[in-house]
Formats: sequence, C-alpha cells, structure tokens
Amino acid sequence: MKKSRMPVPAACALLLLLAAPLAAQMDNLTNLSVEWMRMPARNAAADSADIVVYNPAALVRLADGFHLNVGNQSLLRKPRHSYSLVYGLGDRSFGQEGVDAFLPNLYASYKKDKWAVYGGLYISGGGAVADYPDGSFTTDLAALTVMASPVLDESGQPTGYTYGDLYGGTMGHYLKASSYYLTGVLGGAYAISGKLSASAGLRYVRAVNTTKLGLTLADSPLALPDQPLLFDTEDKAGGLGFVLGINYDLNEKLNFAAHYESRVGLDFETGVNRDDFGLAVDGEKHRRDLPAALYLGAGWRWSEKLLMLVDVNYWFQKAADWGPTGLEGYGNWSDVAGDCWAAGVGLEYALSGRLRLSAGTVFTDFLFKDKEVYYLRLGEYEAPKGDNWNCGVGLAYKAAPGLTLNLALGGTFWKKETIIWSGSLPVEVKAHAYSLSIGANLDI
Repeated sequence: MKKSRMPVPAACALLLLLAAPLAAQMDNLTNLSVEWMRMPARNAAADSADIVVYNPAALVRLADGFHLNVGNQSLLRKPRHSYSLVYGLGDRSFGQEGVDAFLPNLYASYKKDKWAVYGGLYISGGGAVADYPDGSFTTDLAALTVMASPVLDESGQPTGYTYGDLYGGTMGHYLKASSYYLTGVLGGAYAISGKLSASAGLRYVRAVNTTKLGLTLADSPLALPDQPLLFDTEDKAGGLGFVLGINYDLNEKLNFAAHYESRVGLDFETGVNRDDFGLAVDGEKHRRDLPAALYLGAGWRWSEKLLMLVDVNYWFQKAADWGPTGLEGYGNWSDVAGDCWAAGVGLEYALSGRLRLSAGTVFTDFLFKDKEVYYLRLGEYEAPKGDNWNCGVGLAYKAAPGLTLNLALGGTFWKKETIIWSGSLPVEVKAHAYSLSIGANLDI
C-alpha cells in the first residue's frame, strides 16, 4: 500500500470540520426477531406475534386470544480496516473485539373477531458497540490533530510550540462507541373482508449514542510526564412516527403484504462528560433522522409442508435530515449517502407437526452518491456500511400446545473494498458477523 502524502494540517482540519458523534449505528435494522434470523424474509408472514413489526395487518389472521413473542440475538461482529500512514505510524490494521450479547425484542397482540391490538419493544437501529481497545483510524486522526496543535500559555496565547515539539508520540489508543434506538410501538389491525386487512400504529424512538476515545501523549524529550487525553460524550434524542400496513390473501396459497414506516425526526443533544480534544460542545444539537421505509412481501405455500416468503425493502434515506456536511458542493449527509434497498427470500419446511426447519438469504445494497465523501465522517471505518449478504438457518419447535421455541444461526458478509480517505489515503475495509438467536412464541 502506498504511503499517504496528506499533510498533518489537512488531517487536523478535516477532523475538526467533521467532528460529530461517532457513527456506531446502522439505521433501520431488519433483524427484529428470532423468526427473521432463521428465515430472513418476514414481510408477508402470518404465523406468530413477531409480525407486529413485519406484517401487522395480518395479526387478524391469528387465532382469537393473546399472542406473545420474546427473543434475543447475540452478535459477533468482525469489521477490520487497514491503511498506511507516514509520520512514524507506518502500516496500521485494527479490528473489532467483543460480543454484542444482548439485542432483545418483545411483541404482544390480542385478537378478537375482526380486530387486533398490538404493542412491542425492540431495537430499530444501532444495537451494537464499536469496540477498538487498541485504537483505530479515528484515534490515529485524533493523535495527528493533537500533535499538530499549538501549545497555549496561561493566557490562551500560542507559545510557538506544538504538542509534537513537547512529546515524541502517543500510546494507549482506544475507542468504544455504542448506539441503541429503543423503540416502542402501539397499534391496531382490522379485517376489512375475508381477504383484506389493514393496520395503523404509532412508534416512539428513544436513541442513545455514546462515545469514549482516549490516548496518551508520551516520550517527551523534555522529560514531561505522560499526559492522558479523553473524549467522553453521550448523545440522546427522541421522536414519534406512524406505521401503516395492509395484507391481502389472494387465495389459500398466496398472500401479499406491505407496510410503511414514516420518518422519525431525531434531534440529538450532546452531553459532554469530558473532552480534552475540543471536538464537542455540551448541549449542542445535531440531526440524524430515522428514515422512512417501505416493506413489501409475498408468501407462497407450495404444499402443506413447504412455505416460501419473499421480501423487498426500500429506505428513503435521502428524504431524511442527517445534518449539513459543511463541505463545498455537498448539502446534507443523507444526500451523500443516498437511499438503500434490500431483497430476500426464505423457505420453511415442516418435518413433522412439531418441528419446522427454515433457511434464507437477503442482499442489502447501499446506493451511495459519494461513498468516499460519506466516509469522511468520523467512525465510519469502525462501523462500516456497505453492500452485504445475510444468511440464516434455524428451527421452530412446538414444545407444548401454544408454545413454540425458535433457534437461529446467521452470518453476514460484506464486500471487501478500498475507500480513499480525503482524496489520498487508501483504507481497506472488510467485515463479517455471526449470530446466535433464541426466542419463544406463546399463543393463549
């Protein structure tokens, strides 16, 4: 890999210009239940309470009574980025560590005659931690910025020295950022006819993003003591949106479904616990909406034992407000990102009256307008967004009348690519992830 020729002042200017909450989140998650994890196509499903978030209009197709769905996903994510810098840093490579052990969901519905009411709690975005205990691309940028920064005297005036004059380098880099969009939904569904049903609901999103970044100035030629630096912030936002759904049973074998989730406006407010880098402002607000989305699905029962579900999803990211870029020629960050779509298929086969096996796959395509500009944002290399395949397998076991247990194994694989940062620095990005999910559905 070629050495970067980007001067240190350019790195510093970009870091300060683009200083914003580090991005650990993925907007609009689709892995919202264990049923989806074992069969990643649920938009036309009508067999358990997880359809509260996938096909709420079909809740009236369930039996009369209460329906409860609980589950948890444990994720092992392995993103890695590599690059080469001058100024003594040389070849660099950093990878994610740790396991995201807790990504829960809870859905409930009550159905009576033509009506159904429903509610749920789940993570609609984020749901992960970017954990880099040995540092990352962002901590290297922070180190370059600090080393090139002027040392000020007690009156706040430049002394003519930089921290690079006082210290030989940095050590002890680390980064840990998390993002969780806790979402609650309430609504109802109605059977308009024997074939057609519709639903409407409201959802509230409470988002919390946290960031901790640290490094230590060391090896002073003047025998100065090592100086640890810490960046510790928490950004919070809340917003309300609506959900509309429709389900149509063409016949006993074929049904179609769709639901629309509106944009949720999220004005994040920054709380600064400590900022030795001067990158954040306590109480400052910035925008990062949860985009509107359209989910389409079709279900085809090939036989009494074999069911196929097909999904197509589209996220209207360009219509969301993600804040201005501050870059000449570019407007909102959502315009730079572009929209996103996904398509998936799942198959389920009943081995017996108690045991069903399932498998499926989904491809997600990010329609970046300019990926290299989007990746100027802090934290994108640590939590990469890019085209990927998700594959899932699992089983559903009827342990008792009304009680079904679900188990799923999954894997997600991103395309390896090289992204040029700031027009001169190639950064190689690759990622994969694995999951183990367990859950239960109870019908009373």
